[in-house]
Amino acid sequence: MDLLITSYFIVIILTLMSLGIGFTVSETLPVEYKSISKLFLSPVIGFAVLIIYSIPVGYFVTDKAPFFIVAAFLSILMLYINIKKDFTSLRIIFIVCGFMLVGSTFATLFTALYYGQYNPFNDTWTYISQAQWLQNHPFTEKAFASGFYPAFSQVTLYQQLGARVGPSFLLAITQSGLFLNWSYHAYPALLSLALGFGALASGGLISLITHANKNLVIFISLIIFIMPSGFVYGAYSGFYPMTFGILFIIGLTNFLSMGVDNILRKNNNNIPIIIVSSLLFSAFLYSYNDYLPFLLLALALSIITLIFWNKGIAKNLFVMAFFVLAGTLLLVNVEVKRILVNLAIILSVGSGTTAIGWPIFWNPFEFVGFMSGLKSGFSGPTEIIFLKYLQGIFIILSIITVIFYGLRDFNKSKYRTFLIIPIGLIFASALVFIKMRYFTEGLILNEQGATFLQLKTAKYASPFLIIILFSSLLFLSSKNKLIKKYLPYVLVLYLLVSIGHNFIATKNVHGDFVHKIGSRNSFEELLNLKNYLDNNLDKEKIVYLDLPGPFHKLRQMLAYVLMDRKVSGNYMDDGYITGRIPVLERNMPIQDSDLIIRHTSNNFSSTQGDLVRKFGNLLLLKNNPSALNFVSRIGGHGNEQDEGGSWNWTSRKVEYQFISEANTEVNLNFSYTTMIESSLITLSVFSNNELLRELVLDEVLSLGKLNSVTIKNLNIEKNSSLRLVFESDKDGKKIGTDPRDLNFLIKKIDFEYE
Repeated sequence: MDLLITSYFIVIILTLMSLGIGFTVSETLPVEYKSISKLFLSPVIGFAVLIIYSIPVGYFVTDKAPFFIVAAFLSILMLYINIKKDFTSLRIIFIVCGFMLVGSTFATLFTALYYGQYNPFNDTWTYISQAQWLQNHPFTEKAFASGFYPAFSQVTLYQQLGARVGPSFLLAITQSGLFLNWSYHAYPALLSLALGFGALASGGLISLITHANKNLVIFISLIIFIMPSGFVYGAYSGFYPMTFGILFIIGLTNFLSMGVDNILRKNNNNIPIIIVSSLLFSAFLYSYNDYLPFLLLALALSIITLIFWNKGIAKNLFVMAFFVLAGTLLLVNVEVKRILVNLAIILSVGSGTTAIGWPIFWNPFEFVGFMSGLKSGFSGPTEIIFLKYLQGIFIILSIITVIFYGLRDFNKSKYRTFLIIPIGLIFASALVFIKMRYFTEGLILNEQGATFLQLKTAKYASPFLIIILFSSLLFLSSKNKLIKKYLPYVLVLYLLVSIGHNFIATKNVHGDFVHKIGSRNSFEELLNLKNYLDNNLDKEKIVYLDLPGPFHKLRQMLAYVLMDRKVSGNYMDDGYITGRIPVLERNMPIQDSDLIIRHTSNNFSSTQGDLVRKFGNLLLLKNNPSALNFVSRIGGHGNEQDEGGSWNWTSRKVEYQFISEANTEVNLNFSYTTMIESSLITLSVFSNNELLRELVLDEVLSLGKLNSVTIKNLNIEKNSSLRLVFESDKDGKKIGTDPRDLNFLIKKIDFEYE
């Protein structure tokens, strides 16, 4: 619960700071937009200012705490002045703070509520590593990433490429200013703020489009905060800077639309709107400039459409565009070169010459479905093609129906100005989807198009499609008494369904960190391990992180908490690290280490005498020079474990591979059982492909019974590969409700050294 309370505290502090700045700026806006801006857009304005403020601090300052304290003092002072001037501001403060606490609880902080921890097993590691490094360094200081300091690779990555520094800088100064030891404790709150302020800004655009009851729009904004959508999925998936980038694009869309509407109303430009637009555009570029090509395409389409409708606004429109761009260039001057470098990379991805991610073979129905927050429930081995396409078609028809009937008078509406940019952004995403899916040759064999970009494209368009859908519903309800009567009940039901969805996702998907560590105090277990090492081992002594394959995210988190001491490992399975450390340090020798960290389910080769300390499922071990070190498992199902050890089921065959660091003689111990009657299981032991032993296990049947086996006196030469190949003469079958084909399991392989 400590993480949850800390997150609530940070959410309230930064919300108040953002409101203080946002209220002050909103007071300068034309009266037509002031009330909407204060309620829905003040947070995003203030957040943009804080991002821009954090840039020079992150670049040039080591001790960042005083700068956060000054920003907090000034922004809270602004808030106090606004309350004294207009006491109704206090009501808005309570509404927005309550909105943020409720929304974040059932969205980004649901994991902290349920588990007491936040799951960092995604891109989160990148950003908390950067912020942690920035506690003692300015960004201008070069980080020296190596196999001994793998977490520094995430700083080196962003120092070399022009990408996404704003959110990491804000995370760093927040951590420093609130005197938090670990960026992990600040990260969930910052992510919640970006998502929640984005939902509020979406409500602002809906309010500008429909002028519906503000209480109803606030409730819809809460749904956007919580509902399953591409925007929310991106936040859950650790796409931290992208969440910030989309937030600022939603805010920018509000103010650019206000600017156009002001030109249509008064035939002139409004300077405060231009300044705010420049602030938001700059904050977007500091946060996630990958989206810039989409934005420019959408804005170009919008300008062409506006001039087609009303040629008389062309001059003022171009003047507004010029000053917004000029103000933006002035604010991002230190980043222009780095942004251009990053855009070159994005364009190479778009051309298919740079491969990222994995192939995603969506059809247009699936693309729109994911964009609107839905995923096919029929995928993988149980996929039912007819139902999959039926679902996609249903989504498309529903969207068309709602938009058509909701907006059929759109062309006559005076509020159509506020719909042009959102529609342009959706259209730009659709064009990119078609281009990438059907007209770009990717680098991956059998892939039509560099299709992974679809995933990001769907997330980019998601909030704007949702804005249009809810605007359409509100238009419909204003014209149909039956819909108006029942719409609130439908919205409440959908909110409850969204909370239920997030609970299921939290329980079944976002608990990986807790389950891997084996403790509801997962992060504290890592800190306990660090404290033990700091008290008992010199920082120049090497700790080997022997956590391959499915444990590589756990290895990343250990590299994060052990950032200030030497570690080593085999990083060849981790694309986050390998590209930014020297080639010769990507697979470091285990024999040079003083201690080893392994997971209990992956500890095949250590004896009880090697154990130094246990931290949850993590074992701190002495480096036994005679030990056989596990390399990989081929075949079989994933690791499972209990207090008696770990095991793997297999349908027919499973192979374990080890490497010997010295000449040694060992006894091999393991247990097994089978679920197939008359299954004949054979174990073949190879050393460098030379058969050492062959043993038939089930001459006496072990049906449903766990049998233990010891094979004595295996002589293994130095640098040789030991392979244990278990194979049955029969295929597995499905047992009970388990969807896997099961034959036999192998449990608790370990070695005794002579």
